[in-house]
Amino acid sequence: MADTHAHHDPNAAPMHTDVRESFSAGQVAFCYLLAFVSLVVGIVSGLLFIND
Repeated sequence: MADTHAHHDPNAAPMHTDVRESFSAGQVAFCYLLAFVSLVVGIVSGLLFIND
């Protein structure tokens, strides 16, 4: 790609080499925390709406 003189499109999808594959432990923990919170909120709200 470095040999081409094509204009770089900022809206183009990232290339395979541009995709980030490593995340910090804090970022992974945050995703697990969000998943846990959404699971608990979904179960509790589902039980409350069914029992009404």
